[in-house]
Amino acid sequence: MGKLYIVATPIGNIEDITLRAIRILKEVDLILCENVSESHRLLKHYDIQTATTNYYSNSRLDKIDKIIKMLEDGKNLALISDAGTPCVSDPGSLLVQKIYEYNATPSTLRTSGHLPEGRIKMQMLPVGELSDRTEGVNFIEIITIPGPSAVTALYSISGVTGNSFSFYGFIPQKKGRQTFIKNILSKSKEDDIPIIFYESVHRFEKLLIEIEKEIAYSEENKNLNNIKNVEFKNNKNKKEKPVTINNYELIIGRELTKIYEEIIRGNILEIKEYFQNNKDKIRGEFVIIIRYIDKSNKTAKAEF
Repeated sequence: MGKLYIVATPIGNIEDITLRAIRILKEVDLILCENVSESHRLLKHYDIQTATTNYYSNSRLDKIDKIIKMLEDGKNLALISDAGTPCVSDPGSLLVQKIYEYNATPSTLRTSGHLPEGRIKMQMLPVGELSDRTEGVNFIEIITIPGPSAVTALYSISGVTGNSFSFYGFIPQKKGRQTFIKNILSKSKEDDIPIIFYESVHRFEKLLIEIEKEIAYSEENKNLNNIKNVEFKNNKNKKEKPVTINNYELIIGRELTKIYEEIIRGNILEIKEYFQNNKDKIRGEFVIIIRYIDKSNKTAKAEF
């Protein structure tokens, strides 16, 4: 049986790759790329001459069957995305799931493309380097080669304290988009944790408008509820968290690890004003942190 390596690659700066990742990419039989043309620059830079093929997020199931058949035949493969860690808001999670399903199937019933439905069982592997692992195992090993991630890159320099956050990947493009925004604002306020997600350049300005709209709507509803509940004794001692523009701080990461890396922070109005005055900086993908801060009587200026 072969091995599938999930290999993290740079999110911007081409030097942000581990020695182990370079070695693995040179040693495997085939590299599965989110986009071969995008990966070509990285592979050429490190003189990685391994064969490549495309593996998109919407690749057909028969492509997964072919990949599993190669692994079944003893081929070692590596999966990389255009940037960062595969399977984290990038292609690969379905492939990994199907391999676990394959591993959970008795060997006498295994036929690529005809895996039975059922529970996905985690593989149990001995601890140690790859060369020290048990030989002759009757399942496909999935091995992580960790490295860059836009989520942890922004969080590490955000100045946000605490040991937890919620990550939601890319915001929905159409269906459920406004509900998503409403929910993340509510979760940040109620659970007191920062929310991290991605947005593309094409919808970034629209996102800022939607966030402002949702905060304003929540503030209006909060004020109406306070008026309605003022006569009820059971609400007399209940302290509701305030909801205003200044209670939500946004931290925007753009061009992370590149020459023009920039972190912009402030409330939604300050963020909107900054990008309205700097249209040339609306490019690439954005990593966004939203957090609720109970500072209704304070006004923080945006920092650049």
